[in-house]
Amino acid sequence: MSPLISRVGTSFGFCRGASAAGAAAGLYSFTSHTFNNATAVGQNGPTLVNCQTAYSSTTWVNNSSYFTTSSGIQIWTVPATGSYRITTIGASGGANNGGTFYPGRPGSGATIIGTFSLTVNTLLNIVVGQMGVYGANGSGGGGGSFVYTG
Repeated sequence: MSPLISRVGTSFGFCRGASAAGAAAGLYSFTSHTFNNATAVGQNGPTLVNCQTAYSSTTWVNNSSYFTTSSGIQIWTVPATGSYRITTIGASGGANNGGTFYPGRPGSGATIIGTFSLTVNTLLNIVVGQMGVYGANGSGGGGGSFVYTG
């Protein structure tokens, strides 16, 4: 699965000591977004072009000040100071569709959910785990999905 980042509450852009006029605008309008593998497969993750195509309905994906990629890591700029709920789900293992070794369905990736106070212009590095594949000796495990700063 894919990391989902969403704003918490109804006061978009407000933070302690901020004025309503200055905080409500933010860098760009944002409610939530699900980051995914943008059709990339394998260990390298998506390119910027993959993501721009997959996220074409967003207003921020074509602005390099707000979004880019580096070696398959998606780098997203937090649009406004506030609370954000981040749901991250690891990828499932590869399916064994009729092979001799370990027949059956793959396990699901682990899910973790947290609410974080983020500051405008913070860069979040987003890694989307890729689903494992089936090989001659069994299925591979799914990749981890995670979000980090720094």
